[in-house]
Amino acid sequence: MPYNKGENPNHPKAGSVLDTEPIRSRDAVNSIRQYLLSGGLYREYLLFVLGINSALRVKDLLNLKKIDLVKLNPMQRVFVCRETKTGKVRRVIANDAVIEAVSKCGDYLSQFGDDDYVFVGKRGRIQSSTVTAWVKSWTDAIGLKGSYGGRSLRKTWVYHCIEDGIKISTLMEMLNHSSQAITLRYVGIRDKDTDNAYLKVQL
Repeated sequence: MPYNKGENPNHPKAGSVLDTEPIRSRDAVNSIRQYLLSGGLYREYLLFVLGINSALRVKDLLNLKKIDLVKLNPMQRVFVCRETKTGKVRRVIANDAVIEAVSKCGDYLSQFGDDDYVFVGKRGRIQSSTVTAWVKSWTDAIGLKGSYGGRSLRKTWVYHCIEDGIKISTLMEMLNHSSQAITLRYVGIRDKDTDNAYLKVQL
């Protein structure tokens, strides 16, 4: 459909607020993994895998140091970090995907000292705005349509936890949300998702 000069039918209306979405498709998640690995982007790959498997906010991911990661293995899965937003100490359990990512990125991590931040660029630690730009470029690269950014990483973890049957009350506590409705709204649970519940559960 033709439109007037200066108008974009895909652009949000003035005053509207765009929120980031989780990456709902596991195929899309795997495509991004492969895209980053095939391009030798180990820093970005490690950030992506950690982001979608730890429930950490972007700023807390960027605070991780080498010592937090290199000790992780199937026998030692725990690491802790202090949340930038709340000041609380969070205990995180590294799943197999995180441990595998750390192993694959061993050469990348080897350039750092134990107390060095691992997500750095030429000007020092990566900023949250850079992560948002990265996520947008990754989703664009695999042809994924939607509104994605740095927050999509954490939201992806929450969304798939819900899909896999983790109790909303458990996630609500982990995310420091005051109600289950906030947690559902946080990950953009849609009518399509709730409709699927009627079809999936048959007693």
